[in-house]
Amino acid sequence: MTHHTTPDIKMKITKQQLKQIIKEELENLLDESGKYSVDKLPNGLISILNRESGLKGLYNADGTHKSGDLKLPKGKVKELTSK
Repeated sequence: MTHHTTPDIKMKITKQQLKQIIKEELENLLDESGKYSVDKLPNGLISILNRESGLKGLYNADGTHKSGDLKLPKGKVKELTSK
């Protein structure tokens, strides 16, 4: 029986490169959070609008899709409503 090992891959980056990577990731996060408009309705349902596409979806309190053209995974709904 042969045992295969994966070689350790190390990458060196400068502080400036690291700062740039962090900046880009933060911008991506901010872009993502501004992409959706979330409204918790009095009846317990959640209305989510994708501002870029104009698609809207209605979700149950547990994050499951109820109706509408915007169909997000349950985890994404939970993420958006926890903010």
